[in-house]
Amino acid sequence: MTNALKAFDPEKYTIESREAWNTVSQYYDENIANKFFKTLAQDLTSWAELKPGERVLDAACGAGIVTFQAAPQVAPQGNILGIDLSPAMIELCRKKAAARGLPNVDFRTHNAEHLTALDDQSFDAILSQLGLMLFAQPQAALQEFHRILKKTGRLVLSVQGRADKMIFTSIVQKTMARHAPWLKVEGAPTLYSFGEASVLEKALRDAGFSRIETKYINGSFDFPNFDQFWNLLIEGAGKTKSMLESLAPNLQQTIKNDVAQQAETYQSAGALNLPYELTAAKAFRS
Repeated sequence: MTNALKAFDPEKYTIESREAWNTVSQYYDENIANKFFKTLAQDLTSWAELKPGERVLDAACGAGIVTFQAAPQVAPQGNILGIDLSPAMIELCRKKAAARGLPNVDFRTHNAEHLTALDDQSFDAILSQLGLMLFAQPQAALQEFHRILKKTGRLVLSVQGRADKMIFTSIVQKTMARHAPWLKVEGAPTLYSFGEASVLEKALRDAGFSRIETKYINGSFDFPNFDQFWNLLIEGAGKTKSMLESLAPNLQQTIKNDVAQQAETYQSAGALNLPYELTAAKAFRS
């Protein structure tokens, strides 16, 4: 099949992202967020050095894992707002906040690229774990973050790292690109757009940030077998799930078989240990 590459439409991309994450929200919360990203969320909030009384934004909060980590750090006078493109994710987070009795936490549906409802210089800190590389227009989001941060406020975020180090996702992304190149949208952001620390630093500088620190975070996500990894991906990986499901069943199977063969490199006694890398940054409002 030789489809021409599609032109990038940010609005369409955003709508598709919203629909994809709405679809997987419950599964993502129950099977992915805490299991794989809780420790990373703890590290992110620790690096942010939050203080009691601060007002904090968690951008692209997803299932709220960073929000709930940060909430007690700014309590009792401080508060944290979690925002996400997906109304289903926000509803899920609201229910969890109510069940936990957290009065200093709020959740709202927002597109991080257009935060007109939030006032200039109104947040002490902004956190974002694995969100920026998913935005249709990430530079617009960084500019909005800069606008709503107070003077000397800080942004602490993480993104997926370099593709050759972020095997957890790239083993599938690269295989899909090889077997179904027509899925590529010319001009669209990729999961690894900010994987190189120098690229992330430049994006932050261009948005007006200074005193930028970056670091790579490496580890592995472990599965008892390949099928568990694949099923988790199919059921909970947002746009990756929707892209795979757009393909003919026989092509989906071909991709799965190819990924399984490559994954043998990372298997021992049946268990699968897939390396990951995140690129993290801390930056201050100029």
